[in-house]
Amino acid sequence: MVEQLPSTNSSSKKDLLKKYSKNLMKKKFFSPIGVTPIPIQVAVGVASASYWRGMWYILDDNLFPENPLYSAVASFGLGSCGLTLAQGMIARQAEDAARTKSIRLPSYYPSIARFGTLYCVATSCVLVWRGAWMGWDL
Repeated sequence: MVEQLPSTNSSSKKDLLKKYSKNLMKKKFFSPIGVTPIPIQVAVGVASASYWRGMWYILDDNLFPENPLYSAVASFGLGSCGLTLAQGMIARQAEDAARTKSIRLPSYYPSIARFGTLYCVATSCVLVWRGAWMGWDL
């Protein structure tokens, strides 16, 4: 619901507009490094589309290329298993971190684990989409 400005004289409307504009300016519309988010979002979108396209072509060439039904079922099944495993890994890491805060891992370990989990989730998403899409085409 949009908040309406009260109907008063023009000077108080200007004061309210200044107040609202100051509040809006306090919100983070720009990234901390000073670059607007639009170019970053476009770059992430292009990188994501490139990853999806590359994975799709690799799967087309290597996952039952001669049998679309097997390929669709295998893609959907592998993607579902991958998402389940990734969710389990994330939940286990969160539980371990909450339970034992005294155990220190090497500084590179969380980064490697986070990258591995992210890669598993991304690949699993492509597999699930591919399985569903190919299933619809059959």
